[in-house]
Amino acid sequence: MVTTNYWNGLEYQRHHLTRQFAAHGMPVHFIERTPQRWPRPGLADLRAWLRGAGYGSETMQKPVPKDVTIITPRWLPPAAILRPANRSLIRRTVKQLPKDSAPILITYVPSFNTIDLIDLLNPCITVYVSLFAYEDDIVMNDLLKAERRLAGSCDLLYSTCGFLDSRLRRITGRQDIHRSAHGVDYTAFARAYRGDELERREAICYFGGIGPHVDLDLYGRLAASGKKVVFIGVVDPAVRGRIPPEIELRPPLPSSDLPAALREMDVLIIAYRPSPYMRGVVSAKVFECLATGKPLLTAGWPEAQNYSDCAYDVGGSPEAAIDTIAHLPALHTPERQRRQMEIAQEADWSSRFTQLYRPIQEKLGDPLAVPEGSGHGN
Repeated sequence: MVTTNYWNGLEYQRHHLTRQFAAHGMPVHFIERTPQRWPRPGLADLRAWLRGAGYGSETMQKPVPKDVTIITPRWLPPAAILRPANRSLIRRTVKQLPKDSAPILITYVPSFNTIDLIDLLNPCITVYVSLFAYEDDIVMNDLLKAERRLAGSCDLLYSTCGFLDSRLRRITGRQDIHRSAHGVDYTAFARAYRGDELERREAICYFGGIGPHVDLDLYGRLAASGKKVVFIGVVDPAVRGRIPPEIELRPPLPSSDLPAALREMDVLIIAYRPSPYMRGVVSAKVFECLATGKPLLTAGWPEAQNYSDCAYDVGGSPEAAIDTIAHLPALHTPERQRRQMEIAQEADWSSRFTQLYRPIQEKLGDPLAVPEGSGHGN
């Protein structure tokens, strides 16, 4: 599993699917985040790389399941000019991987480093999961070149949403795009529901990465209106001095601890700043929010329209957010709440694992029978 994250960091799809594979008896090597951009000026990034921590490493200790091995590679940025040096470093990583197996390689990183890892490891199945529209992100041009080559050669292609489906079809000419949607440990997050949220409507929460993509103005206006606004997550240094002082900052939590923290909240809001990049973003936390049964407000990411029958798009307007919260007792009917819980229940990680693994099974000749809805909770 070649990832864009650290194991001891915020939790995303790759963490949960890693646990699911291990729970089904398949050993997993979780290859942590490596540089995707040129390092910033100064020695801080170089020191972090030498320590094996990568750039901007997060620390949030969590247990490593049996049959999961965490590998922190010391690779250089995946620029074409650095490929000879990186290939030597990648060989060292390959030495840590099983020599007597024909592995499945799942990558979220579309780089020359991944291409060289595949070449050296020679897996029997290669899978690329597309998470982002890289044309609209600040990445090195070589990443875009590598993505076209990787996506065109992988055995299976997946994406997280319809916009990225279309993008993959455009850059590869292929039509066989599968879905690898985000998910939730439904049973755990459903415990966050208290029952008096609509009466209180005072505590508002956002959890996850806190960076330039977050609509700090909207949250700041809510805090200034007298609401208790809480951020739980990792703060990007780029916005550290821009977070309104009225907002309460709390450190990031593993997914296993989040439901208890969310239980005290009344309303959840996922508000991002609109941008071309956000067209391809499905918030990784949307199903966790829905599973709590609490009202969910959204802004700034078009894919949220898929949940308009149970969430509330406030269009980036603080006034609309304040008005929606005021009228939630009438808006958030039992029917809407039931619908959001149904969507969340269908997104349980056991089902998401089955969704991802079915096409792999077909390629491999069905080495492991996984019935619909099977699997283990986190």
